[in-house]
This record gives sequence, C-alpha cells and structure tokens, in this order.
Amino acid sequence: MTKILSEILDKDVNARCEAFMSKIESEMHFDSVLSGDTLDFEWVQIVEDALPYLDNIVRNPKLALITEANVEKIEKAKKTTVETVKDLSRHTFYIDRVDEKTGDVIPSKLLNIRGIDTFNTYENRVAYTLLDKLERFVRQRIEELENFEIKNEKTLEYSGKSNSNAGRFGIEFKINAIEDLQGEGAEKFRKQIEEILPRIEKIKKYMSIWRRSEFCTGLKKERAAFVKPPITKTNVILKNPNFQVAMKLWVYLSKYDMSDAEPEEGVESDGDDIIRDLLNHSFMIDYLTLNCISKKKSEQKENLKKTAGVLITQEIRRIVSLLFKLGIKITDEELLQLFSKEIEAMKNKESIGQKDVKNKFRDAMDEYIERTQDYL
Repeated sequence: MTKILSEILDKDVNARCEAFMSKIESEMHFDSVLSGDTLDFEWVQIVEDALPYLDNIVRNPKLALITEANVEKIEKAKKTTVETVKDLSRHTFYIDRVDEKTGDVIPSKLLNIRGIDTFNTYENRVAYTLLDKLERFVRQRIEELENFEIKNEKTLEYSGKSNSNAGRFGIEFKINAIEDLQGEGAEKFRKQIEEILPRIEKIKKYMSIWRRSEFCTGLKKERAAFVKPPITKTNVILKNPNFQVAMKLWVYLSKYDMSDAEPEEGVESDGDDIIRDLLNHSFMIDYLTLNCISKKKSEQKENLKKTAGVLITQEIRRIVSLLFKLGIKITDEELLQLFSKEIEAMKNKESIGQKDVKNKFRDAMDEYIERTQDYL
C-alpha cells in the first residue's frame, strides 16, 4: 500500500538523528599529490638568466698576489731582496764563509721570497661554491624528470564517534585513489617537458665548460674550501654586477633546497569544516542504515520507510546549508522547481519500468495462450 510522506515521518527517529549529529566528534585528513604540479620549471629561466654573469666570473677571475717565503740553499736562490739581507743579518749561522780578500759574505742558505698569483680569494671561493651548488641542483632536477610519472594521487582518512540512547557508535575509513592523467592536459605537460630538455642541455654544457676551466681546476688543485653561509658582503660581492646576479641565484637555490627539505607537494587539509560536515552526514546515514537492519523483512521495510522520511528532511537542510556556505543563492521557487523536476523524472522512470513489466507479462500470456490453442 502506497503511503504519503507525512505518514512516514517519525518524530522519534528524527530526534535520535538530531541528537546523534550534535554529539559527533570527528577527525579528517586529506592529502592530494598531483605529480604534474610537483615539477616546477621556473628554475630553468632563472638559471638561464644567470649563465652569462657566472660565465664572466669564471672566464675573468680576479687574481690575488701572495708572497711565499722559504729558506733555500744558495744554489736555488735566484735573486735577493732587502728582506733577504735583513733575514741573513738575523740568522748569521746561514753564513758559510767570508772571503778574506774581497770581504764578500758567502751564505749557505738564503731567505727566498716569491710572489705567486692565486685564485684562492674569498669572492672566488663564493663563486666556486655556487657552481657546486648549481651542479647538484640541476642534477636533482634531471633525476626528477627521469623518474617522473603523470598521475593524480588522493587519500582521504576519516574517523568519527557519537552516542545515543542506543549506545556508542564509531566509524573509521581510508580512501585511496590513483588516477592516470590522460587527454589534453597530460599531452600539454609532456610537450612542455620536451621543450624544456634542450634548455637544460644548454645549462649542462655551460657547467661542463666551467668544470674544466682554469678557474675551477686551479681552486680544486689548491683544495680551496667551500664557503658556508652567511656570505660576507665584501665590496666585490656588493658592487660587481656579475656577483650581484650570482648572489640572487644563491638565495634562490637556498630557498629551493629548503622547500625540498620540507615538501609541500599537493594539498593537505586537516580541518575543512564543509568537507567534514559532509563526512559527518555520511556517518549519520550509516548509523540510520545500521538501525534499519532487521531479520524480519517486514520490520526492516518499515524501518527503511521511517529512515527515508527523516533523510529527506535532513538532505534538504544539508543541501540548503551547503549552498549558503558556498555563497550560492537559490530562491524557494528554484528549489521547488528542482525537486519537482526530479520527482517527475523518477515517476516517469517508474512508470516506464511498470509498463515494461506489463508488456512482458502480456507477451508471455499471449505466447502461452497461442501454444495451448492446439489442446483446447
């Protein structure tokens, strides 16, 4: 027997439902990683812009003159200076003998002072360190490209608990979804990678040339130490245009390394109220469904009718509340039209279903009557 909605609305079930919703305590965690977003090609342009300036530093390094003083045998001494004479006067035991005729002093050893050009200056070591940082940085970005897969991975975790006069209830679930991205978006991204690879090869070529340069090989041979931050702002670093660009690149690479150490790939959410309200509502539906289950089919059907009456009021309230929270305006007329349209569509679907059953039954009866005509 068909019933109207007002006949199945149950105040007790609705009250239990309201009490259950008011006592829900829940937690939610959502994590989303779109692998296409984890590759950032901004660095390519930034490095490309810095290449000419770094190249100027490598090709035209500033040399420093240092003096090296060694006490050597007289045979190796090529020239004497004032410092050589002063040192000999302080160290008379270097004197081997004095010529009696001429009075010339003949030493066995002399202080030999040589001037040596070196790349081992603070500014050059800053540039040397930057080139090493850049090489490691580019190598890591290339590895990311080689191991890259275009996919979208999502994880949703939810746990909730509530209680009613019937007892305590809890729920936990975790949903994982991995989608392979296809179509225009994936093809566009692959094309972007193809376009970026020649630019990366150009950067690698520069770094290969720098690695074999006199600047880098000289500092490596002298075992020059890498510079640790903070960088001392010398006049050269502050005023030289090449070093100004180099320092901007240094800052960029340092910030990029920090973001790698604490990845922020994808989206993480632990407290989106709207999403959690939807999940709480689903928890409530599961609770009502659990209460409907019965060994007696007639009793289960009656419980489902009461639940349906409660759900329609709850769904209307939830949907209208959701629309308002999202800033979507809807009039009473629009809402009624929407429900009317869906009700009409459902009636038509059921009507078509009933018509199909009647037609099949009629066809079966006609076929049966036709077969039995011979026996009548």
